[in-house]
Amino acid sequence: MLITRWAGFIARSLHVSTFVAAAGIALCVIAPSPQASAHEGHDHGAPTPGLPVMAEPRATAVTEAYEVTAVLKGEVLLIFIDGFAENAPVTKAKVTATIANEPRRAPMVPDGIYKVAAPELAKPGKHELVISIEDGASSDLVIATLDTAAGTPTAPSPAPSPVQLRTAAPTFAGSAPRRLPDASVFLPKTSQRLLDVRTQLTADTAARPTVSFTGRIMANPDKSGVVQSSAGGRLTPPLGGLPRLGQAVKAGDVLATVTPAYLAIDATQVAQTAGDLDQQIDLARTKLARAEKLLATNAGTRVQVEETELQVRGLLARRAALSASQVKTETLIAPVDGVIAGIKATPGQVVIPQDILFEIVDASSFWVEAYAYDASGPQTFVSATAATQDGLSVPLNFVGRSRTLRQQATVLQFEVATPEPALSVGMLVRVTAQAGDPVSAIILPKAAIVRAANGEDIVWRHTDPERFVSVAVKTAPFDGDHVRIESGLKPGERVAVRSAELINQVR
Repeated sequence: MLITRWAGFIARSLHVSTFVAAAGIALCVIAPSPQASAHEGHDHGAPTPGLPVMAEPRATAVTEAYEVTAVLKGEVLLIFIDGFAENAPVTKAKVTATIANEPRRAPMVPDGIYKVAAPELAKPGKHELVISIEDGASSDLVIATLDTAAGTPTAPSPAPSPVQLRTAAPTFAGSAPRRLPDASVFLPKTSQRLLDVRTQLTADTAARPTVSFTGRIMANPDKSGVVQSSAGGRLTPPLGGLPRLGQAVKAGDVLATVTPAYLAIDATQVAQTAGDLDQQIDLARTKLARAEKLLATNAGTRVQVEETELQVRGLLARRAALSASQVKTETLIAPVDGVIAGIKATPGQVVIPQDILFEIVDASSFWVEAYAYDASGPQTFVSATAATQDGLSVPLNFVGRSRTLRQQATVLQFEVATPEPALSVGMLVRVTAQAGDPVSAIILPKAAIVRAANGEDIVWRHTDPERFVSVAVKTAPFDGDHVRIESGLKPGERVAVRSAELINQVR
């Protein structure tokens, strides 16, 4: 349990201001905030620079389970209670505040803040607060001191001298987010609730080294197909019309028909061939009639009649096939179950055999094709994820790698474990894969990493209930949603993992 440090800070600020004004030395002094009382023999490190004096008196305290901020507004005390590790508001607790040795129940108002009437606190001075918290899972007792001497104006003051302006700690008229002189950010609890700020305690985690590749979404080769005409001709839609993009089809569904088209020279050749066949058929029939007459008078043989009949039947079959070839249509059918992913067909269109008229994919089965330019990289992967440019991340299963190079790159193929509706064939993705033996590292969500004005990657460390300090970090990819911290942080520090970009914009 840590006792709030506001009282000591304000006292020091007033003392420094008085001393410098009396001495006439024009120095800019911002009083440091004293640390929480340490146990004997324990070093709590260098003191943290104090927050500016606020027009709204406030007290803060931190325990292993809770972070408590009390703000006095007139004669009402507002109590903000958040979980220490994640900074999530505690909204289902039984809170009792002891003020002037009198326990008072502090009910929660609809915005998640506990409120209690405290007219005694409006008087200038130091007031001890004892706040009891019980939320079912845990309970705690918090002690803090609220100093209303510096934060509450009592009477108009004369205009300050230049020395007093330079020596006094900055005072804010209210609880506005602000970038402080030491580049840290003062973010009051009301703003943290509004921005939905969340934190995470850093910890060493066993993580495998990662590699990253550029890739694209592709259709599963076993569950996709294209539709082409084998002969070419004029395309005709089926009775219900051409299929639409995104329409589900089954293997064997008729998508269109193609009627062969002939050039003028082809039509002339067909007509000539048909004439020759008609002439041969007439000659063969005449020969057959003569052979039958000879057989009837015993001047011919049965063999001659049968041979002539075979010749006639053969010629008739060739003539029928030639006639059918001029009007026979080709039916284009779906080769697999899936949805129509691409259409390049229009009624009346003349197509050639190389034209891809329809593309069909199974939307529930996608692959990712990635390209590795480092031949000495891992040969297999334990796990992998693909992240789109919109921030969508999907898990992958490693399928295999090529043994031939494509533009000096090894082709890697992964199967999308859980396809998302937002994925489309051809979409560019960033593949992050884990391989090798596990190493100890701090893992944080990508949202925790923001860019500083100088271009460095930073995180915002939650040092006090209403203060955030930027820390430069070195990162490496881990998966589609997280990064590995290589330097800059130690285990046990609280880092903003949600709304960090908004904290970074406070000026």
